[in-house]
Amino acid sequence: MTKGLIFISVVLGIVLLALPLVVRDIYIMQIMITVLFYAFVGSAWNIVGGYAGALSLGHSMFVGMGAYASSILFLQFGVTPWIGMFVGGFVAMALGLAIGYPSLRLRGPYFALGSIAFAAILQLWFLDTDTFLGLEIRAARGIMLPVLGNAPFKFQFTEKWVYYYIILGFTCVLVLLVYLMHRSKLGFYLAAIRSNPEAAEAIGINVARMKMIAFAASAFFAAIGGTFYAQWILFFNPERLFGADLSFELVFIGIVGGRASVLGPVLGALVLVPLGEFTRSYLAGGRLVGIHLVLYGLALMLAIVFIPQGLNGLIVSLREKFRKTAPIPS
Repeated sequence: MTKGLIFISVVLGIVLLALPLVVRDIYIMQIMITVLFYAFVGSAWNIVGGYAGALSLGHSMFVGMGAYASSILFLQFGVTPWIGMFVGGFVAMALGLAIGYPSLRLRGPYFALGSIAFAAILQLWFLDTDTFLGLEIRAARGIMLPVLGNAPFKFQFTEKWVYYYIILGFTCVLVLLVYLMHRSKLGFYLAAIRSNPEAAEAIGINVARMKMIAFAASAFFAAIGGTFYAQWILFFNPERLFGADLSFELVFIGIVGGRASVLGPVLGALVLVPLGEFTRSYLAGGRLVGIHLVLYGLALMLAIVFIPQGLNGLIVSLREKFRKTAPIPS
């Protein structure tokens, strides 16, 4: 991350921190919570889809596992979601390791296709299952969490701004962790693997192991996002959290924002989520259902053609161009 992007990060953080103080509209606040949720889960996807170069097209399965694990623990055993989110994270991590062990050895488009298949299998399983190991999961009907009012210990609040600051904190922590990974030995290994896995393997990097670490970490944080989603919306079902729509949205946000960049998913979410909300609100009537995904796809194609490095890369290139054209002080 360059000094310019660090400056942008600080300014963006201050603006986001102060936003609830000036914005009172509930709808705008809901959109901003959605932006930060996608920025968080998009940053989780970016660890494997960007830095490791493994295009995961079924990443919603980890979001779904986090939501279901923490909610079942809460409903069946009374475990607070603040603890359940970490349990869900470790469940998703174990699932990621089980899936990644055979699939991350695949090259080219095969891993991407495999990730879609695993997500589809999990979605079908949840749609056809009401009980598992004696636990009622009501997966096919979806899970509706009880409305408890202002119950901080149980991760429920009556004010939207509380959810806003929680997901803002989650996102800031994850962006910081991604930045530290970007500057670490793991980040350099993943950059080498992304550029040329054969050459990376030739110089002694354990390609499969590094990808597994990235995949497990990505699954863990995606599941944390799933718990937040469950407590924020209070209702979810397999179609939403295991469906292809959510997975593709994460991919679009990561690519448009800039893969393998610290701020890429945040920038992608800031652009694409309001665009999606606008199209759903004003253009999705009648035969235009799903138009937001069409616009996402259009934005993706334009980004690939005109800004292949994403919005983050565009900012870096504009900054470099400005530095070259700026007059040298005498």
